[in-house]
Amino acid sequence: MAPAGALLYRAKFHIPTAAHAVRVRHLRSRPGISLTHFVINSIAVIVHGRAEILMSAHPDFVTLTGLGEMRRERWWHALNAEKRGVYLRAEAERIYAWAKDPTQFPS
Repeated sequence: MAPAGALLYRAKFHIPTAAHAVRVRHLRSRPGISLTHFVINSIAVIVHGRAEILMSAHPDFVTLTGLGEMRRERWWHALNAEKRGVYLRAEAERIYAWAKDPTQFPS
């Protein structure tokens, strides 16, 4: 378990990280992934599935990097300039959701 920021794009979570990170090395050999996105005391989304590693040649890479959240991240710009950034895409097999007050999230 390690905290990480994530982007939600096309209904999938994407975690930006360094290609040389231990997390990436582990996922190459064991791609099982679980992640939780939450707003304290409000909502939680829990995803279990497999990780896909998106390198810079992937068609979604440029789009993800252009999203507002990533344009502001200096650490990402440095990694990206060196071609050492990747995204971990969570391909969900199961998704669970919780809301303290479900009426705030009408279907």
